[in-house]
Amino acid sequence: LPILKLVSERAQNQVNIIGLAKALHHQGNLEGALQQYLIGAELGCEVAQNNAAWLLDNGVSIDGGVRILDENSEEFFSKTEKVLEDVEEELSWNFRTTVASLLGPWVNDFGRVTGSNDAMRLLYLAAEQGNVEARVKIGDYYYYSIGGVAEPDFKQAAYHYKKATEHMNTQAMFNLGYMHEHGIGLPQDFHLAKRYYDKADDFS
Repeated sequence: LPILKLVSERAQNQVNIIGLAKALHHQGNLEGALQQYLIGAELGCEVAQNNAAWLLDNGVSIDGGVRILDENSEEFFSKTEKVLEDVEEELSWNFRTTVASLLGPWVNDFGRVTGSNDAMRLLYLAAEQGNVEARVKIGDYYYYSIGGVAEPDFKQAAYHYKKATEHMNTQAMFNLGYMHEHGIGLPQDFHLAKRYYDKADDFS
C-alpha cells in the first residue's frame, strides 16, 4: 500500500496540480493556490491536504466555491502562464475536464472554505496517510481548542502527540515532556518528562 500511494502521488496529473499550486503561491495568488491544493486533496494527495490545511489555518479562504475546472476556466489559467514556466507541463485540458466530471458535484456544493474547521478535516486526511506534521497540528488543535474543538481536550492532544512520536517527531516529544512536567492531560511525572525532553534533544 505505501508503494501504491507513492506511485499514485508521483503520477503526472497530481504533480501538475501541486506544481501549479506552488507556482500560484509563489506568485502571491494564495486563493488560487488553495483552490488547486483542495482539488489535489480531494484526489487523495497527502501533500495537497497538508498544504491546503496550512493555508486555511493562516487565513486564506474561498468564498463561493472552487471556480476552476470548467469550460470558463481558461482565463484563470492564462493569468498564470508566466509562472508556469517553473512547472514541468501545464494541466492538459482533457485532464481538467475529466476531473471536473468526477468532482463536479463536490465543486458546485463546496461553498465557502475558510478557517480551522475545514483545515482540521484536511489534517485528519493527511495524518491518516502518515503525515507526521499534520498529526502534530491536530494535537495542537485539541490542546489550544481550535478547529471546531469547543474546549481544550488534553487527552486527545496527548494521543496525537504520542502517535507522532512513533515517527520520531521532536516537537511531539517536547510537547509530551511539557505535559508530563506540568500534569496537563497526563499524570505529572518528572522522570518521564525528562525522558521525553532527552529524546527530543537526541533526535533534533
